[in-house]
Amino acid sequence: MKRKGGGQIGDLERVLIIGAGKFGTRAVHILSNERGLKVWVVDQDPERLRAIQNSCEEAVLAEGVQFLVDHKELFSQGVIIVPALPVHLAYMWLRKAYSGPGALKSLHIPDELLPAVSFRMRGDDGIVYLSHADFPCPDDCPEPSECTVTGQRRKPLYEILEALEGKGFGVSIIKSRQLAPGVGGYSIKELSSLSNKVVKGPEKKWIVATSCKCHGVLSAFEILD
Repeated sequence: MKRKGGGQIGDLERVLIIGAGKFGTRAVHILSNERGLKVWVVDQDPERLRAIQNSCEEAVLAEGVQFLVDHKELFSQGVIIVPALPVHLAYMWLRKAYSGPGALKSLHIPDELLPAVSFRMRGDDGIVYLSHADFPCPDDCPEPSECTVTGQRRKPLYEILEALEGKGFGVSIIKSRQLAPGVGGYSIKELSSLSNKVVKGPEKKWIVATSCKCHGVLSAFEILD
């Protein structure tokens, strides 16, 4: 795909959007066109990339999770990841990049461990989606202390998830932070920290979560000998 900046992977700070669907495309236009940031987009659909290639510095034709696994040099750079795929990116990356003993097996998270929030939904491979909102949030929500729809103050979801610690699972939470209203991301180094914690920790069962103040996605797994 088209290259606007001419730089090599890993040689400059950038925002790396994984996925060029509805949410990824919106993130490109806001972060690149409106904010002037150096944005790279990764997607395995060439048509999607063609639609946004003039709005980003680099459009990369690749499967997003595998791209992160293949380009380890990115982890020494100031890269911010914006996950825009219908999967739990952090966990999917960990499964492919795991270098510790044994293998990872996905687990079902028991209902009794899940916090009582407004919305809960289970997906494939044991994934759980949580939210303070049981309604569609505004695209441009600035993530204030009080909900922009209900006006209610609520405890940040990532703080609620920290309470899962000590319930038979190790817990690792990646906090997604706003880059613009309705667009969140985290440092790629959060993935390195996740991997190190799992490899070096004594726990055999883990819950991994990616969460902002209002929404989160959880996965659980066991390390098999």
